[in-house]
Amino acid sequence: MTDAGGAGREVALGAGLLAALALAALVGGALWPHHPDRSLDPAVAALARPGARFVAVELTDGRRLAAEHVEVDGDRLRLVGGGRERLVRREELADPAAAGSVVRFWLGSDRYGRDVAARLLAGARLSLGVGLSAVAVALALGVPIGLAAGLARGGRATALVALIESAQAFPRLFLLVALAAVVRPSAWILVLVLGATGWMPVARLVRAEARRIGAADYVLAARAGGVGGVRLALRHVLPNALAPVVVEASLGLAGAVAAEAALSFLGHGAPPPAASWGRLIADGRDLLSVAPWISIAPGIALGTTLVGCNLVAEGLRDRFDGRGIARARRAAPRAE
Repeated sequence: MTDAGGAGREVALGAGLLAALALAALVGGALWPHHPDRSLDPAVAALARPGARFVAVELTDGRRLAAEHVEVDGDRLRLVGGGRERLVRREELADPAAAGSVVRFWLGSDRYGRDVAARLLAGARLSLGVGLSAVAVALALGVPIGLAAGLARGGRATALVALIESAQAFPRLFLLVALAAVVRPSAWILVLVLGATGWMPVARLVRAEARRIGAADYVLAARAGGVGGVRLALRHVLPNALAPVVVEASLGLAGAVAAEAALSFLGHGAPPPAASWGRLIADGRDLLSVAPWISIAPGIALGTTLVGCNLVAEGLRDRFDGRGIARARRAAPRAE
């Protein structure tokens, strides 16, 4: 077990990584000049390398032409790029007084001429939002079921334990793919599906802690004093069982983000053109030899999220009573 200082550094580093990603998801997309779903002249700007610079010319018909550089030729503009030249009359321009605007792809572009950086920021909003919401759903289901299973006796306890064990018996990824194939995919469907398949570890941990705390003297005294079951659970048991729940929530966030990425990679995530990290990785899997940046950028973002969640979980586990959490994890799989 690491010391308190080491645990604090782990938590700070992990929380810093997650905070940076969350900040990018919240405000990065609003500040980024390019829309994640808008293409720029794929004939010229497709698969542009990171840092590539183009001049974008807006036409009256709504098209955006791109060129590596623009030359003024009388009342026309000569667009040079993509191994060819194109002439555009000034009356065709949306703004005849302008000769185009500079567009730079800091992380390159995809096969449709879309900005990878803009789609990465949009994907952060979707992937992290789905992950956090799914964890909230899992906690909302797992905590009360775990408390009830830990404090109940007799047939009710057996039924609740059987429910938890039966739900966890199904392989999660296969169940997610099956459910996603049946219902029309969307961000909210992903949240509900991930939450409904991720509450069981929380319930098992809460049950184990509730059984341990329920045998404590102060809980037995509260029972003898006539404290009701709900008040007993909320006031005496739950506050003392939160340590493993917080650790499990950190790990659950990593699992939910990874599961969302896997579903999106397989085509069962939010429908296009919505950007998510899994879809971005899938978009670039056939282009790794010519445009690796399409998949590398979201892959790094996904890996950073998983590392951050695990650092927070490990640090919190050591900062709280690590032996108590380990005991809860060992006790959680055992059914009555």
